[in-house]
Amino acid sequence: MSGIERIGLTLRSLYESYGYAHFKMSKFEEYDLYAANKDFLPSDGIITFTDRRGNLLALKPDITLSIIKNSADGKTAKYYYNENVYRTKSGSDTYGELLQLGVECIGRIGIFETAETVIMAVRSLAAVSESYVLDISHMGLLGDVLSHGDLTDSDKRLLFKCVAEKSAHGISSADVSDDVKKALTTLIVTEGPLPYAITELKRRLPDFVGKDAVAELESLSTILSEAGYADRVRLDFSVVHDRTYYNGIVMRGFIEGIPERVLSGGRYDLLLNRMGKRGGGIGFSVYADTLDRLVPKKRRRVTDVLVLVNNDDYAATLLSEAEKLRKTGLVVAVAESAEGIEYERLMRLVNGKLTEVTE
Repeated sequence: MSGIERIGLTLRSLYESYGYAHFKMSKFEEYDLYAANKDFLPSDGIITFTDRRGNLLALKPDITLSIIKNSADGKTAKYYYNENVYRTKSGSDTYGELLQLGVECIGRIGIFETAETVIMAVRSLAAVSESYVLDISHMGLLGDVLSHGDLTDSDKRLLFKCVAEKSAHGISSADVSDDVKKALTTLIVTEGPLPYAITELKRRLPDFVGKDAVAELESLSTILSEAGYADRVRLDFSVVHDRTYYNGIVMRGFIEGIPERVLSGGRYDLLLNRMGKRGGGIGFSVYADTLDRLVPKKRRRVTDVLVLVNNDDYAATLLSEAEKLRKTGLVVAVAESAEGIEYERLMRLVNGKLTEVTE
């Protein structure tokens, strides 16, 4: 079993312990589902084909969209998935079959569901490495600032990019009100462990924005502190997701040794609304293809005993003798030549018996 497979089993057990049901889907989905929400996907590479009825289908590049599509409208459901998806690999132009792991809660989303999801994200990272951190922010707070004043769509896109890049210069140079500049600058300079950062946020943030979002962050911080997880969760408003889909808590997880995120997610009520569903949604995905860089590649085991043969004489005896060696834990290979094989001992079958060959 590979390291990624072991991680998958560990996370599956974790999610089931929270009462999440396994979501299983087919390899194929109607292309229109993904085409209408391309911006939501972590990769724009979708493999398509036309079936025998003329329908355009896609090899599934994502699980979340399918879960939303198949969820009962207005009812709360909790699912986890451990599925292969098909899309371009991270940092590559080539397609691949990638393991995607994660959870989704669809329906009623309150502070309990939000905190539970964040805790599951923390525990997912901890299952991979002891050296990890979960960064969170709040899209509702950023949206509140960007809705203040008479900002054009172009202004919003520019300022959104400045926050993601923590560009104080870009914010100060923008042709917007001083109130908006002050609020956005406060967001990009306020970061750190959740309890400390929220205290600073409340002290610095202008009064005209953010009360509901800050209150949710504060409630979340209290719950995480009581559960013993607050020390591994940081507030960082450079964590942003597409504002046409996400509207609340968003998160990214990092582990030591990998320079990019290995976990990503958040609250996406706007996505459900776009798909004609009532209620809200929150969840995250663990990027197994990224984690694969951390898991050490298993070294090919050296053959303990190589048995050279050149015909089928004594085939039954040879099989029997080789099996005896394997039962002692040895790796035994039988071949006509030693070329390309790394071995410890070399043997031949002589007069019905395995005999050591001295080179």
